[in-house]
Amino acid sequence: MLYDRHCFELAKLVDAIDYRGLDGVRFEEDGAVVVTNGTHLVRYKPHMPATDEFPKVEGMALADNKDTLVPFTLPKAAALKVAKQIPRKTTLSILGYACLDVAGTNAGDKVRLAVTDSDTSQVICTPKGEDKYPEWRKVLPTEDTIDANASLCPTLLATLASTARSLGCICLKVELHGADKPAKFTGKTENGGEVMMVLMPRRA
Repeated sequence: MLYDRHCFELAKLVDAIDYRGLDGVRFEEDGAVVVTNGTHLVRYKPHMPATDEFPKVEGMALADNKDTLVPFTLPKAAALKVAKQIPRKTTLSILGYACLDVAGTNAGDKVRLAVTDSDTSQVICTPKGEDKYPEWRKVLPTEDTIDANASLCPTLLATLASTARSLGCICLKVELHGADKPAKFTGKTENGGEVMMVLMPRRA
């Protein structure tokens, strides 16, 4: 599976918080990543080329197989380190991704990734975070009724808007379900990626 730099840079949104299990990027079985700090949440599913388009890297099994990824958390520090290893200026767009060895990652307690600029390659093996990530779907608004009345923190709203812009969102759809309910934002990126963000209501 291939992940662009944004997947790892989203770790910047994770603050120094006390919630156990939240200090990192959650990799989901469908290729999406999730970050949250308890007040806002971002789910990003990047445009994902076929793994077999990625150059071969010695020591990595990169064949595009049918293995389903077992969800895991990549700690914040490790995620930001991977982001720095992904080439920024390349002649081939495929080199702007890190390739995850799904089978190898599923089988052990370490995340196995490869990055390359075509001249040099690097295999990254880093421990997974604690497997205590909360069930984030439970905070998603489920009501069908849209209520334009909402109470949102402007600072956090600006953070999410900046994140959407950095991910390349073309536009955002906003769902408001009342002053005491989370606000949901969804959008598409320029290359077909999917973004969903949730902002918890501001408490009095």
